[in-house]
Amino acid sequence: MRFFHRGFASCCPMQSAGLCLTLLLAAGCGTTATSNSGDTIDLDGIDQNDVDLDGVDIDQDTLSKLDIKSDTISADADAQDSQGTDAAGTDASGTDAISPDADTAQGTDAVDTASGCTATADCDDKNPCTDDTCGGNGVCSHSNNDVGCDDGNACTVEDACASGKCTGAAKNCADENVCTSDSCDQAIGCVHLANDVTCNDGIACTLADTCTQTACVGIPNAATCADGNECTTDSCDVASGNCVNLNNDATCTDNDACTTGDVCKDGGCTATITDCNDNNVCTSDACNTDSGACTHNPTEGSCDDGNICTTGDYCSGEGICVGDGDLNCNDDNACTADSCNSGITSKFVKIGCIHAPLTDTACSDGNACTIGDWCMEGACLAGDPTNCNDDNTCTDDSCNADTGACVNLANAVTCNDGDPCTLADTCTETMCKGTPNSCGQAGFEQGSSCSFSYCDYTDGSCKTSSYGAVWGGTFKTMAGWKLQGEWQIGLAAASTDQAFGNSDPSSDDDGDGYLAGTAIGLSISPTPHDWYYLTSPVIDLSMYATSTYLDYTTNWAYDHSMIFEFSWWANLAEVGETAKLEFSGDGKTWVTVGDTLLNVQMASWKYAYQWPYTGTNNGNEIIPKALLTKSFQFRIGYKVDSVDALIPLVSGISIDRPEIWVGTCWD
Repeated sequence: MRFFHRGFASCCPMQSAGLCLTLLLAAGCGTTATSNSGDTIDLDGIDQNDVDLDGVDIDQDTLSKLDIKSDTISADADAQDSQGTDAAGTDASGTDAISPDADTAQGTDAVDTASGCTATADCDDKNPCTDDTCGGNGVCSHSNNDVGCDDGNACTVEDACASGKCTGAAKNCADENVCTSDSCDQAIGCVHLANDVTCNDGIACTLADTCTQTACVGIPNAATCADGNECTTDSCDVASGNCVNLNNDATCTDNDACTTGDVCKDGGCTATITDCNDNNVCTSDACNTDSGACTHNPTEGSCDDGNICTTGDYCSGEGICVGDGDLNCNDDNACTADSCNSGITSKFVKIGCIHAPLTDTACSDGNACTIGDWCMEGACLAGDPTNCNDDNTCTDDSCNADTGACVNLANAVTCNDGDPCTLADTCTETMCKGTPNSCGQAGFEQGSSCSFSYCDYTDGSCKTSSYGAVWGGTFKTMAGWKLQGEWQIGLAAASTDQAFGNSDPSSDDDGDGYLAGTAIGLSISPTPHDWYYLTSPVIDLSMYATSTYLDYTTNWAYDHSMIFEFSWWANLAEVGETAKLEFSGDGKTWVTVGDTLLNVQMASWKYAYQWPYTGTNNGNEIIPKALLTKSFQFRIGYKVDSVDALIPLVSGISIDRPEIWVGTCWD
């Protein structure tokens, strides 16, 4: 705080206000001295020559050394020196010179003489929590700071200055060990002394846990977990404290002379009982529990003498089993030879009654309507049934089981004469007869416009249509075709590896590049095998099943109305290689309509009528009326017979351009 008095000027810190007041009183100035902050110091009644600050009188000369001019020792003319100058003259420093001693810590309380401090070192108050400075007027100042420090106490941490003092937070000396007593010494810091309090060592299998040398130690559980059973291994679960008695497989003893190999199993002592069985049902077998010896005493009763061909076996009383009669092995089957085998002569021979099956021996199945009954592997098989079927829907056929005679009685049932173009078919006097359809049997000659009327075989209706080719197959896609063995569908390719005859064709017949063949471009395997087939997709020919297609030039029957045609190229050896053409109306039953001869070698594309055929009049080209169904298919097969002669390598068969035509339009 800065104080002003007329004629005096000095810089006085707040903490030195008392000393400053003493100096002012010693100066003997006017009645008051007023600071620029408004404080007023009462100086009345003080004689400047009588003020004794430290036991030494201060005279006028001494006051001169304090930079107090003689003309300034008087009250300020205006009672307040707001400008910092005395009325009687100007203070050279601009402040009142009276202030407390800045270095009272050095043991002096006199007012500094001359100019006061000259450097910061002169102002060191030995307190790290103050920042010491020397002002330009020679007066020291000490302002508090908040820097880190050391309060000299080992029991505090994070020491720092606050309000001019060095203080710290109390140090945490807890070591989380229940077996130490924790404290703090200001000189050395934390102290952890071992104690002997009760504790818990975390082991459930110990008791009376107590602290010993800073560790928690318990006494092993005095209540032993031993259960007195040699077949258990006993222990204590350290987590729960529960006894654990686990079964073991140690050796043991059951104190029984009639057992051997005693061993622990499932917590008990088990053993193998001494086997005293002599496998004789005519003795009573036992074991002496004291000595372990076996005894065998004869008995009576039924038994088995080991001979399956005897009956009534019994114990003779001497420990022997004997038989009383022979086993009856007759099975009343005329188709077996009956006997009995009393002992094993081979592991493959049955013991006891043997009923050897007979084959090709006459027998009777008890039915007079079978002929030539015979034995087959021990069973009497019925011979051929008496065939009483006269293949006539208009008769009811039967056989008298007692006499074997056939009975064929006429009936009057509705029937089917096989021709959809007849109506109201009925059995009359064992004959099926129908009324012809009004479409009649009109036809036309080959080479006409192919426009005609017909009775539709599928429903018997009359229709008019114009037909040429009604179906044409292509091998450009695999759709619907089925292949077996070495049959393939692909681009034509000439073969070069055949050892016999001609190669496969280098180009197809219909111009699209594709054909079906056996191992296209290669030879077929000479290894013997059964039929391999190329089978067509299902073709619906039901709408062409008509009875009105007639050819007046050749007088073909209406069955010959649909013509199957294809192109083929074949190279088969003269030994063991054949091919055939088949038709089917249901995909199950197949009819052979043409087959090849051996040694067929065609070096160019041929047509169906040049395929070796079965029958006459190129019958392989004509589809019978009965096969004109929704499920018509054709297939071409080849096989290699099992023969002794060497089969040479041949190129096989190629097929292309399969078509179906209306017969009367075919040329």
